[in-house]
Amino acid sequence: MAPSPAAINRQLADCRTEIARDKTEASRLTAEIEAARKQFDSYASPKQALEDSIVKLTAEKLATQQGDELKKTQQSLLQNRAKLSTKVEQIKTLDSQKSGLERDLASRYKFAPLVGGRAWGETVALRLEQLFLQHGPPLVLKRDNGPNLNHQAVDEVLARHLVIPLNSPPHYPPYNGGMECAVRELKTPLVEKILGSNPITESQVQVWEEMLAHELNHRSRGCLDGQVACEEFQDAKPAMKAYTLRRRRETFDWINELTMTLIQVWAVHTQRQADTVRRLAVETWLQRNGVITITQNKKVLPVFLEQSAHN
Repeated sequence: MAPSPAAINRQLADCRTEIARDKTEASRLTAEIEAARKQFDSYASPKQALEDSIVKLTAEKLATQQGDELKKTQQSLLQNRAKLSTKVEQIKTLDSQKSGLERDLASRYKFAPLVGGRAWGETVALRLEQLFLQHGPPLVLKRDNGPNLNHQAVDEVLARHLVIPLNSPPHYPPYNGGMECAVRELKTPLVEKILGSNPITESQVQVWEEMLAHELNHRSRGCLDGQVACEEFQDAKPAMKAYTLRRRRETFDWINELTMTLIQVWAVHTQRQADTVRRLAVETWLQRNGVITITQNKKVLPVFLEQSAHN
């Protein structure tokens, strides 16, 4: 038997009521869930904010510390750079003072080094004048072709004391190898001392150079048969008195005459050729009078054994 329309309507009404009740319950549950989520967020936000704040402060602190360390590092680098720059300038000054080191070739005696600015021609001339007055003028002054050593003021001092200048051949340092060795002997330990020390003054460098020269002058040398340079130099002073002004003038005349003869025989035309002839004339007089001895360097390759040199 089919249900009556009234029964169907009642069932539909009951369904609608139940659906409405479910919707209400669903809305209530949704509201509760939303409230719970908001409550959870209200609890989580301060925690997250606190964590974010801690992270931010930590990052700022680290950045500040790193910044301070970076500044200290930069300051340290600048200070070290300034110290290094000072030491480099002092070493450069040593390089420029090569002509401020004089020594007696025979005895290896080093005179007190000239420390300060670059040794210009006038400075070198004054220096030589002082050394000649203190120790007596040498017979020969060996020099390279630097403009400060070949300065007019220097030539005037040499001419006044009748000292024979002997110039090295251009671009041939071994001719003056003894002096090159003397410079290295003094400069190498001095550079090491400068690099290994705190910032130093020019006067300190002066003291170090004088002390080192003094030590080298009192060091026993095999080339002097175990003797020291200071004693050899002092013992040789009486022999220099034999070169009176008269004998020096005679020496100059002999060298000048040989120079003019060679210039005519060899048809010399250039200044460089004239310098070579002059050097040969001086060497010839020195060899004939027993001042120098020509020797073979046994330390070179066989191809060079026939070449001879002296210092």
